[in-house]
Order: sequence, then structure tokens, then C-alpha cells
Amino acid sequence: MEDLDNLYELFDQYFFNTLDETEKKAFEQRLSENAEFKEEYELYLDLVAGIKLASEDHLRQKLMDTDNTILPVKTSSFPRYLYLVAAAVAILIISSLIVVWITQKSSLTDEKMITKEQDKDAVPPDKQEKIIDKKEGQEKPEQKPGSDKTMNDEKYLAVNYYKEYYESYPNNLIPKSRGGIPEELLPRAMYYYDQKDFVASSEILATLYNSEPNNPDYLFYYAICQMELYNFKDAEKLFKKLLDSGNTKYQFQSMWYLSLAYIENKNFKAAGKLLEELAGTQNPYKDKAQSLLNEISQSNK
Repeated sequence: MEDLDNLYELFDQYFFNTLDETEKKAFEQRLSENAEFKEEYELYLDLVAGIKLASEDHLRQKLMDTDNTILPVKTSSFPRYLYLVAAAVAILIISSLIVVWITQKSSLTDEKMITKEQDKDAVPPDKQEKIIDKKEGQEKPEQKPGSDKTMNDEKYLAVNYYKEYYESYPNNLIPKSRGGIPEELLPRAMYYYDQKDFVASSEILATLYNSEPNNPDYLFYYAICQMELYNFKDAEKLFKKLLDSGNTKYQFQSMWYLSLAYIENKNFKAAGKLLEELAGTQNPYKDKAQSLLNEISQSNK
């Protein structure tokens, strides 16, 4: 039998498919005709498989069993035993490198998770243009003389107020679906609404609203979807349309969410006017409106 180093180098080349076609055919022919060569290759495959074993104890036991089997044969035990020891050391080194790689990857993942956790309430970057409401090519408005608030200050305040006071409005139209996706449009729209798929819900509610413009349910939840999607200009128009319709079913809800849309669009004056109305009458948003008014007042000092 040829030198073990050369033999196992040949095994590596075959295993990792680096032999050319002629060499590969010669190897496979030798494998089928030479029993000793085949035995050595099978031992090589066992050692390679050992690298993939998840349990170090299992691998150690396998090596010990192989060692006990080989040692009694005096003519070949010494070189093969040395190879097994070397292979075990190589396996441990490779395992250590894998552990280091996994640890580093885990560390990077943890850092990303921390960053995501810090930013989870922030407005998505692809939606920021809608909040700032800048059209392409439009220059940033100049700061009014004497003002101590920059545009960035206003944006910061708007985002913080939104994070602190905005809550999704519950689905009070259709009982929550316990089966699959409903076939009828309204139940399907509210199914997606409950699943927080506001894009799908918004598309169906828009269809329903266009077919029945005087239905306050369609209009209100369509507007809420725009809030969830950070389309604050669209939400503002829809809530104003609902309030102007004279239908009082969602009067206080529309005033509250419209005030938040105004704030996101940095129209603090219009928001303050609505909040004062809410704070001055008995309604479910009275306390929240007063609290938000106080914060806006404090920030202007």
C-alpha cells in the first residue's frame, strides 16, 4: 500500500471532486478492484463523517472503538493509529473554527437585533417622505425668521407624539374569522385588517367605499388603513370628508385620528384646534386630547 499521506490526498481530491474525468475513472476502477484500497477509503469516509457529528462524545467513542479494533494488528496499526490521532486533532481544530464562526455570527446577529429593537417603533425609512410630505424636486421651506424650531425639531416631535398616542382602532364591524379567508368583500377586508395586512385591507375597503361613498364604516376604516401605512395626507383627506359628511357615527374617533394626522403633517395649529374641541367635551378621547395638548404646549415654551 502506498504512503498514507499521498493516499489520503487522493481521497480528498476524489471526495471534493477535483479530479479530472480520466483520474476519476481510474480511481473508481481501483476502488472496485482493490479491496484494501476500498477499506482505506471507507475509513476515510468515516473520518469525514465524524466532522459532521454534533456530539463530541460520540465522535470520541467512535475513534476509541476504531483504535481498539486496529491496535492488535501489528503490521499496520502504527501508521494508521498515527493517522487517526492526526485526524482527530484536525477535527478538533475544524470544530473550534466552526464554533468561533458561529459565535461571531451570533454576535453580529445580536447587534442587529438590538438595533431593530431600538428602531422598532420608528417610522419605516420608505415611508418618511410621506411624513415629511416633500414632493420630488420641491425645496425645503425656509425657516421663519425668529423661530427657534427647525424642521428636524418638528419632525422629531411629530414622530414622538405619534409613537406615544397612536393606537390601532379595533375591528368592531365583523367578528374575527376563525376559518380561512372569507369570500365576501367586507369580511375579507376586516380579516386582513385583523391580520395587520393593511395594504390588502385598504385595497378592498377602497373598492367598497367607491361603490358606496356614503357608508361611514368603509370610509373610516379605509382612513385608518392609511394611518397604518403612514399615508398621512390621504388619511387627513378621508377623515375630513367623514367629518364634513355630517354623519356622527365616528365623529370623535375621526377628530382624534385627524389631529394625529395633522401632527404628522406638522400642522400643529390645526391639530391643536381639534384637540381643544375633544378636551372640552365629554368623549372617549377627552383625557388623551388634554394630555397631548399639554405636551405640545410644553414643547413650545
